[in-house]
Amino acid sequence: FLSEVGSTIGSTDWVEAAFGYIFQRLKAFSEDFSDGDSNSGAKLIMLIRQLLRKPSDSIRHDYLLAPKQRWDLLTAFTGPFFPDENFVSGAKKVANALFTSHAGKNAAILIADLIVEQGVAIADEGIAISRELIRNAHVFPFYLQAWGGDSAKETSIVLESLLFICRKWGGTNGIENHANQGLSKLITFLQHEGLDMIFASGKKRKQKRTASSAFEKMDGSNQEKVISLLGMIQSPSTGVVKSLSDIIIRNGRSPNEEGVSKNNIQFIFEVLHANRKCIALPEYLTFIMSSSGISILKVKYS
Repeated sequence: FLSEVGSTIGSTDWVEAAFGYIFQRLKAFSEDFSDGDSNSGAKLIMLIRQLLRKPSDSIRHDYLLAPKQRWDLLTAFTGPFFPDENFVSGAKKVANALFTSHAGKNAAILIADLIVEQGVAIADEGIAISRELIRNAHVFPFYLQAWGGDSAKETSIVLESLLFICRKWGGTNGIENHANQGLSKLITFLQHEGLDMIFASGKKRKQKRTASSAFEKMDGSNQEKVISLLGMIQSPSTGVVKSLSDIIIRNGRSPNEEGVSKNNIQFIFEVLHANRKCIALPEYLTFIMSSSGISILKVKYS
């Protein structure tokens, strides 16, 4: 960094110099995110982290950047890594390459850390920052689906931030403000689409009846976090309930390295039982019988 912006920068104005340097680099960076896998790209992300997060040695815990600068940097940085839903669905291969890149993983960790640090604050400029972070959180299920069983550390950090958001959502019901509207939209997305992406299995394979889901590829600790998230958002979709039944049947009949332990299977039963009032009765009964290995006879009435 110093070699590019000059080695005579004083300690008092290095923040301003770094801010200008980052914006020069971000344009090229957004056009070729693979630069984030290079040494210079990794340093760029590290520098962005220093500017967006609170210094650990700050007595007043002030940010290095002014609110407007911090907002500009956050939105410029998240643009390439947290695209809108239309981009993700329309260019899945490109998006998956981004999500699994070193740069993408570091970006996800940074946003997850900022979510917890921000506390999804509802005050002044924090409203705008929180709304942007919540928007970013909508993309986390795409990251988790792309990672599968890889990136256990990153998966844990992202799941912890989603659990943090759910706790905030549960503790602020009934308060009308922009941040809570964003939280409610995020929870709805997780209920109807986000968790379905994590629990749903992939395409059928020739030698296997069904491919494993991203959930099954995770380690046991991260599986527990996903199940906890399921319990906190309540009201699981029909697709999630069906996927969970398939997962239990798959892992009960042919356990393998990419599987779910008996304890986590029991945890799934406990969570769905606790939220059974949020699930249509026919769906819940079908889940119980299917997961227990009881065939369901479909009768067509004339």
